[in-house]
Amino acid sequence: MAEIVILGNGIAAYSAAKEIRKYDRESRITFISEEKSSTYLRPLLSKTYFKSFQKEKIRLETDAWYEAQGMRQILGVRITGMSTEEKKIILDDGREVPYDSCVYALGASCFVPPFGGKDRKGVMVVRSFKDFDDIRRNLYTASNAVVIGGGVIGLEMAWELKQMNCGLTILEAGPRLMGRLLDEQSAGVLSEAIRRQGITVEAGVNIKEITGDESATGVACADGSWYPADVVIVSCGVRANSQIAREAGLSCDRGVVVDEWMRTSDPHIYAAGDCMQAASPNPSLWSYSKVSGETAGYNLCHPDAPRAFVAPPSPVIISGFGTNLFSIGDVSVGEGVTVVDEDGQNEVDGSALSVDTENVWKRFRVNEARGGDTHYSRRFYRDGKLKGAVLLGDLSEMAAIKAELGF
Repeated sequence: MAEIVILGNGIAAYSAAKEIRKYDRESRITFISEEKSSTYLRPLLSKTYFKSFQKEKIRLETDAWYEAQGMRQILGVRITGMSTEEKKIILDDGREVPYDSCVYALGASCFVPPFGGKDRKGVMVVRSFKDFDDIRRNLYTASNAVVIGGGVIGLEMAWELKQMNCGLTILEAGPRLMGRLLDEQSAGVLSEAIRRQGITVEAGVNIKEITGDESATGVACADGSWYPADVVIVSCGVRANSQIAREAGLSCDRGVVVDEWMRTSDPHIYAAGDCMQAASPNPSLWSYSKVSGETAGYNLCHPDAPRAFVAPPSPVIISGFGTNLFSIGDVSVGEGVTVVDEDGQNEVDGSALSVDTENVWKRFRVNEARGGDTHYSRRFYRDGKLKGAVLLGDLSEMAAIKAELGF
C-alpha cells in the first residue's frame, strides 16, 4: 500500500486529500500537524462573535469521516525535519513517518514586526484555535484594545473586539486601510464608516513600542502619540512556513517554489497553500489555498497528465462597522485607468485622480428607501474593460461585477 503524507491540516491539505481520494482509494493518507484539531474553517476565527464561538461548529469533518476515508491523523506534534533521500518525515517525539508521495502544506505564520515590547502579556496574533482562545480569555478583563494592522483580518478582529465593548484603536503602518484591496478614496470612505462606530483609526503610523512592565498597557508611536491597550492584536501579514522544506534541500524563495503543476524541485513532493510560491502572487486567501490544494492532489494522482494551476478570483467581503464591503480585482489607479463612481454619475481619468478627504464621506450616499443604509460603488476600467471594483453598503451589484470580470 502506497503511503501519501500531507504536511499540515489547513484547507490546502484537506483539499489535496479529498482530491486524491477521488482517484486513489487504496493508498493510505496521513495528515501531520502541530495543531491539535482536524481541519476547520480558519477564516471564521476573525468573523465569529467571541461569546458564541464553538469549535465544533467550524470543523469541516468529524473524526469518523477521516476513518471512513482511510485517512490517518497525527496531530499535536511538531515536524523537525524531512529526508528527501530516505523519503521520511521526522517528528519531535522521535517518530519517523515514511512516504512515497508528499504534499507540503504547512501554511504560514503571523508576522510580528520587531517593535519593542512585542513579547509582553496581552500581545497576541490570530491564526489558530489557541490564538482565538487566548484573545477571548484576555478580553473578559480588558478595557481597551489596539489592533495593529488594517488589512482584512485586522479589521474583522477589530469589529469582533468592538462587540466586547472595548475601547478600540486601529493602527495601520501604510498610508491607508486595506492598501492592496482599496484605492485611496474607497479606503477613506471605509475609515469614516469605522470612525462613526466610535473607533479610532490612524494610518501612516510608525509604532515605536508596546508599553508596560510584564503586561501591555498601550502602544506608543514614533510621533509621541500613545493609545491605551490591555490587549494588542498584531495583524501584519504572514510569512510562509518553508523552513522544513528549505532545510531538506527543496527550492525556496519567499515560499516553497512550485511549477504550474504544484510540483516542487523534488518530483515526489507537491506543495500548496500559504507556504508555496507559484507564478501567480499568493494572496494568502482561502480560495487560493483551496484550489492549489486540489491541483496538487489531482496531479499527484495524474503525474503523466497533470492539470495546470489556475489562480481563482479572490474577492474580499467584510461585514461590520455598520456596513458591508466587497472588493475584487485590480483597483489601482493611474495612467490609462478610468474610474467610474456611483453607477457612472462620476467618471474620472485615473492618472489625474485626486481625493478630497474633507468631502469623501459625501460620496458614501445615504439611500433613504433602504432605511438609511449607506451605499457606495466604484469601478476601475482599462481599455474599456472592467479590471476591478469596490462596493460598500449595498452589495446587490456583486454578482453582476463578478460576471463582467468573467468569474
